[in-house]
Amino acid sequence: MRPEASLDERPASANVAEALIDVTAAHPARAALLGGDGRERWTFAELTGRAARIASGLVRRGLRPGGRVVLLVRDPEEALVVAVATLWAGGTVVAPPMSSGWRAALQAASRTRPIVVVADPAAWLVLAAVPGLVSVRIRIVTGRRHWPALVTLADLADDEHAVATGSVPRSADAPALVSWTTGTTGHSHAVVRTHGVLAAQHAAIRQLRAPRAGDVDLVGLPTMALHDLACAVPIVMPPRADGDRAGTLLRALVTTAGVTTAAGFPVLFERLVDSAGPATLPGIRSIHVGGAPVRPELLDRLATVAPNATVVVVYGATEVEPIAAIDATEWRSSGAGSTPGRGMLVGRPCGGIDLRLVPMEGRERAATSEAGPGRILVRGDRVARDPVRSDPDGWLDTGDVGTIDDEGRLWLLGRASNMLAGGVAPAEVEQSVAALEEVHASTLVSVPGRDGPRLVLAVQPAANASPAAVQARVASMASDRGWGLDRIAVVRRLPRDARTGKIDYRRLPSLVR
Repeated sequence: MRPEASLDERPASANVAEALIDVTAAHPARAALLGGDGRERWTFAELTGRAARIASGLVRRGLRPGGRVVLLVRDPEEALVVAVATLWAGGTVVAPPMSSGWRAALQAASRTRPIVVVADPAAWLVLAAVPGLVSVRIRIVTGRRHWPALVTLADLADDEHAVATGSVPRSADAPALVSWTTGTTGHSHAVVRTHGVLAAQHAAIRQLRAPRAGDVDLVGLPTMALHDLACAVPIVMPPRADGDRAGTLLRALVTTAGVTTAAGFPVLFERLVDSAGPATLPGIRSIHVGGAPVRPELLDRLATVAPNATVVVVYGATEVEPIAAIDATEWRSSGAGSTPGRGMLVGRPCGGIDLRLVPMEGRERAATSEAGPGRILVRGDRVARDPVRSDPDGWLDTGDVGTIDDEGRLWLLGRASNMLAGGVAPAEVEQSVAALEEVHASTLVSVPGRDGPRLVLAVQPAANASPAAVQARVASMASDRGWGLDRIAVVRRLPRDARTGKIDYRRLPSLVR
């Protein structure tokens, strides 16, 4: 039996799947995945055994190192196993941007030129209209029902005669995962994370979250599941539920499964604390929340509902996780939520990453003292090269604007594309307007016009507020402060991504035109 080793202890050339192999050798009977009822679904031995059989089946059918495998699987548990199997077989996982809608997601996936598609039966009906996917060499359908020209995932997973070999060797610069940016800083586009980048991200996350024996993690971010398993931490996935019952079901799962840690988007934790009483979840010891703006009210509610938890706000991007982080206690003491327009405090850069600010005029400032506002650029081993925003020296332009305070902490000021004339940052406009009593939320959006892009402020009124009165109040504020907006658009509701809670900038322009 090999001693337990995690990704960050391995040579950079190792296939990331090997960390799970080592964890399984050390803890074969430990629960790896808990189901929606809080009970054990798979041990590490069962999960890796299933993944190994699927990997063997993929290789026998023609998957070669680097081959891209598109996952269109609704069940997150099944998708996780297939992702592990793909990495095990030396393939590249392709996770289409489903939040963009089926048509856009499938077209994006087809452009990656996959040789394997694993999809639910309903998805295969839609795939018939996408030549780049329906014509792939290896076509796999979930479930046990057999379909013409499709191999069932059950046949692969249940094949007891499959030869479970070791993971296929991959170099540090070999592709491992293709995912898409959320599009909040421009058009969504594909980003390739290599095995080396995933290993470096794992090392940084492990340092930030510091797993302990006996932990059970509530996984609100897909890539966090792979990280947890590589740390030998059992995972449980949030139930798929919306509406009034979502919070109740989520809290019941946390209690039943014995969850001690959690990481996810703010929308996950908003559901967790919805209608919950004080000290409802005393067993949670740490919470990491990020991926979208975090409201001060959410941090206050988490402190009440989970009083024993250390809450950390994390800033990251599709290309790099994490960038910066800050404990909620320090966040509150800084007065970060008391001055609308100052921006969002996200803390000091996490170790192992270089961060610098480049003012809009192009002059660089070092991230060592009060500096900004400027574009946030990052570089390091855990930063994936972006085909759109990376330069030849490895610096990634995050698309965000920020400042560095005199304590070395980063403040986010919004999207660089939404900077106003005179150096007015988006946060100054958006947060100041959102602080008005008659306003629920606001955001800037660039809308194409005859003479070029037009900067529009989209405003969602508070409940029972008069749209006309809101329009007049915001227009008066904009005039007094000289913001120079092209237009103010009052909308009934700002569109948001159901998974992340972020503003859906893909849909917003059509609402404000």
